[in-house]
Amino acid sequence: VVLLFQLPRHNFPATTARSMTDSTTKLNKSTLYYPDRAPAQVTVEADLQSSPQEVWEALVDYPSWKNWFPNVKACFETTPLPKIPSNNKMYPLGSTRRIEISDLVADEEIIAFDEEQKVWAFTVFETNKPLAKYWVERVVLEPLYGDSEGTILVGTRARYAVGIEFLWYTRFVQPIVLRTIRNDWKQAFSQLDQYLLDRNQQQSSK
Repeated sequence: VVLLFQLPRHNFPATTARSMTDSTTKLNKSTLYYPDRAPAQVTVEADLQSSPQEVWEALVDYPSWKNWFPNVKACFETTPLPKIPSNNKMYPLGSTRRIEISDLVADEEIIAFDEEQKVWAFTVFETNKPLAKYWVERVVLEPLYGDSEGTILVGTRARYAVGIEFLWYTRFVQPIVLRTIRNDWKQAFSQLDQYLLDRNQQQSSK
């Protein structure tokens, strides 16, 4: 999930990335297109200097998130499923991951993993904090060209979208959560680009 839970003047108990057993909230699963029709929505667009393939590989390298996404303590695949071959690509649809970000722990199911089209999405199905009924996040990566003919690749246009339906008793925090999501993804894209540029520079200097 992204970011979030640093709600002002709320002291939630500390958790670890593997300790979602005492009190959890289950969410309803939804689809890739839920962010387009959800009651609460956020979109973020950013242009990166790195190539779409470089950005994609970092995006789906979950342990790397703590290197570039704000406040991530841990991020890892939890229930790997057999990979499903499609057009000679491997699509881990239905696999799950866990992310610990600030004091929020969330379990997420991958609902889109298209390396060719660069579309990735997940639906949150369980959290350690009561917050929402539905929660879906999606990232689409597009090549960014420096000429009108589309022959000079200069980077990546990243388009992020999230759709959430908050629980009725958590709607008072909705503006805070949505603002935090927007700010965190803006910062994440910037830090991801710098992370990739630094990594490439280190590799080229070896």
